[in-house]
Amino acid sequence: MLRGFVLIFIVAPSTLLADDLDTVRPLLAKYCLRCHNAEEQQGQVRFDRLAGFDSATEQLWTSVHEVLIGG
Repeated sequence: MLRGFVLIFIVAPSTLLADDLDTVRPLLAKYCLRCHNAEEQQGQVRFDRLAGFDSATEQLWTSVHEVLIGG
């Protein structure tokens, strides 16, 4: 199931603009929020309070990409 999520990051990174978190939010809800939310933060990562794609979250999204690519 995560392969489709990885594909989005590989195929369409240019479409993920700073104001386009709504595109990714359903995928985060389906695959990530169970373990990365207000109550539980595996790896000290929370996706429930992200505001978008910007310089403040660049390292987080880079880490997410590396984890997804690594399987």
